[in-house]
Amino acid sequence: MSFDAKVLRVMIASPGDVQDERRIATEVINEWNGIHAGNRGIVLLPVKWETHTTPQMGAPPQVLVNKQILDDADILIGIFGIRLGTPTTSYTSGTVEEITLHADRQKTVKLYFSNAPLPRGYDQAQYAALEIFRKECQQKGLYHPYDSIVEFEKDFRRHLELELNDPLYRTATVAQVPTNVRPVAGLPDLTEEAAEMLKDAVASGGDILVSDRIGRNYISAGGKLYGDKELSPKSLAIWKTALSQLEKLGYVESVSQSIRRVTGSGYRVDELLSGDVIPTEERAIPRLSNDAQTLLVAASLDEHGSVLETEMNGLYDLISNGQGYVTNRSARERARWKAALDELQKENLFSEKEGDIYRISSRGFDVVARIAQQDVKGLQEIL
Repeated sequence: MSFDAKVLRVMIASPGDVQDERRIATEVINEWNGIHAGNRGIVLLPVKWETHTTPQMGAPPQVLVNKQILDDADILIGIFGIRLGTPTTSYTSGTVEEITLHADRQKTVKLYFSNAPLPRGYDQAQYAALEIFRKECQQKGLYHPYDSIVEFEKDFRRHLELELNDPLYRTATVAQVPTNVRPVAGLPDLTEEAAEMLKDAVASGGDILVSDRIGRNYISAGGKLYGDKELSPKSLAIWKTALSQLEKLGYVESVSQSIRRVTGSGYRVDELLSGDVIPTEERAIPRLSNDAQTLLVAASLDEHGSVLETEMNGLYDLISNGQGYVTNRSARERARWKAALDELQKENLFSEKEGDIYRISSRGFDVVARIAQQDVKGLQEIL
């Protein structure tokens, strides 16, 4: 099923020496869509010159790139390795031009510079020009250095989450608290597109076909093409996000460049989605503080069932379901919410912490369901 969403174009700008980072940034953006798009009413569309520009005569290449993708971009991600890039008619490189024009329009720019060791035979002139630009950026605002591809992926994922929790992007309304909550133990929420794709794949032998070739860009299962009639970039982005969510959760796996196959977990999830599964274990509702209840309910409504613990420049926060809960920087406020997290873990309502993320357990979902059934009004007051 479809849903109304605001599409934000995220331009990935860089010289040609950071292809791995460009790929990872695209994957992280699609992962965010798979987790949050339905709940937040926002779809992020990664745009790159190699996928979103078309041949055209009559103007310099950078002018055409600016016109075709930069002018409509909402967020720009700038990534640098050891090169600054090719100069344009007005700037030291095309990437620098894109960053400068985007920032001049008062739009969001996120910059990343690699600190990885320099390889043998690197272009010293390019690196010197890059260092000059890096120093200019340092004077104008913040940029983020990274030492490895793994670190870039981890940091970019966290920064994207934080950026999109800014009130500027909070366009979606908070979901109503259901009175008949029936969570399935171990079953995370899927977007409607992901559930539909999984069902179609199971019904047709378990394979999903994927093509990213120019002129043949599609996703298909059982002879069904996903997207609108024109297979527009926007519709394809939504369905690619659905496929990304299925892969991330382990419900499908890649067996070749063009084939994704349903896993054993995927078949089990399809059975659960097709049935009317209700947890059989009845548990008493533990006594919880108001703060612990607040975090538990927020996590149950969060698309990924999680609470993100963040700390940047001394600012500590807990983020779930598109909302931050720590209202000030005091040690007392921090201790208050830390205690709520400890309380939830001791009651086995949250699973073990994974990096910066706490995830609600099946028991946690069960407790929220029982609270909702017994006291819907009280649950709504928590929210």
